[in-house]
Amino acid sequence: MKRKSLLLFILLSLFCLHVCAQTDTVGVADSAARATPLRSIHHHKPFNGTLKHGLPLVAASALSINVDDNIRELRFTGAHSFHTKVDNVSQFIPLATQLSLRTVGYRGRSDTWGKMLLSDAIGMGLMAGFVYVGKTTFARLRPDMTAANSYPSGHTATAFASATLLHLEYGERCPWISMVGYTMASLTGLSRIANNRHWASDVLCGAAVGIFAAEMGYWISDLLFRSPTGYNYSITQRQEGTLQSAAITVAAGNRHIRQLIHEGNTVVERADAFGVTLAASCHPSFARWMRFGTLLNVSTEKLHLRDGGRPAKTYVAPAISVGLSVGAHWRPWSSASVWGTFVPSVLIPTDFTREEGETEEMSFELHRRSGFQPIFRVGMAQELTNRMGVEVFVGYQLGRAQYHLHKKVRSQTIVLDKTSAPYRGWDLGIGLQLYPFRD
Repeated sequence: MKRKSLLLFILLSLFCLHVCAQTDTVGVADSAARATPLRSIHHHKPFNGTLKHGLPLVAASALSINVDDNIRELRFTGAHSFHTKVDNVSQFIPLATQLSLRTVGYRGRSDTWGKMLLSDAIGMGLMAGFVYVGKTTFARLRPDMTAANSYPSGHTATAFASATLLHLEYGERCPWISMVGYTMASLTGLSRIANNRHWASDVLCGAAVGIFAAEMGYWISDLLFRSPTGYNYSITQRQEGTLQSAAITVAAGNRHIRQLIHEGNTVVERADAFGVTLAASCHPSFARWMRFGTLLNVSTEKLHLRDGGRPAKTYVAPAISVGLSVGAHWRPWSSASVWGTFVPSVLIPTDFTREEGETEEMSFELHRRSGFQPIFRVGMAQELTNRMGVEVFVGYQLGRAQYHLHKKVRSQTIVLDKTSAPYRGWDLGIGLQLYPFRD
């Protein structure tokens, strides 16, 4: 495990160096060819806007307490036996990447090793203190009932502190480094939920604590070294425009697919389900009215199966779809936009299990095959600050899903039927929108 982890962050460091070197080279050649004017990007004091970064996550943590049980149910349906120890290592990978880049001579924000290490030490120390105080103060029971120290998530706080330290040191020179760091931190947080070690609200609060502590570390270091100014790099206006339009959306909502499937004496009824959406989008500089992005949608699919006059049995499974989005947006006001997208997505195949709490052995087995699921969505986004906004949307998905119904008879499994049913319905959601590359 240690060798794999060491190899992982070494490869990650080399990848970041390669991508940033390519970006620098292409940017210079591209700007020289088109004679596009350059805009200087100066480093700002890390403490500027710290509360704007952390408070939205704290607010999201407080609001998500009401849906912690729904998210845990979603985890149970999709990964009830999932367990990994990777998050014990992945929380430190962004910080290890920062140290590795400095070791190989890649110039960052700090003038000296001492200043960077002091920023790291202060940031990580503050993070550890905040986490300890939170765990002892709230004494919240973990979802697996093993201990009363769930809030906030220490692993997530460590991961986001590491990612923020990496971002503050190298992010303005190469935004891809920040993207890799925060992606690793996000995966660490998600793994804590998948491992059934933390509630979703624990993870959101841990992310806020990590970001706040890391930025405090650089702010205090700047005061001590009296050198808050950093490097001065340039990017083209075209590159800057595309980056600043990038948005990451985390939304929650309800999916309404109520349809009956009749097969002889067997009736299968779909039920409404809670879902979470993670989306990333941007507006390319060559066509500001266009909207491109990716989408990951995770929800719970519940099927109530009635066989003749017997009591209904409930089966659950994760409904996971991934796809690319393309559409258009319009800004009728300076801080608000209206958009519409088409998302050709793929529904991931899965097996159904009995609903949590039902101990009776399954006499039926249900399987859902993969399928093509076009999704149409329209929504509105309102910017609250330069870094954060809210978004509401409504969507409709089309397509069909193929179900395989099996029945256990003694030691044999008999295929009762294979049926294809419409997979259509509405979804409604509201979420938080983040703009990571704005000044």
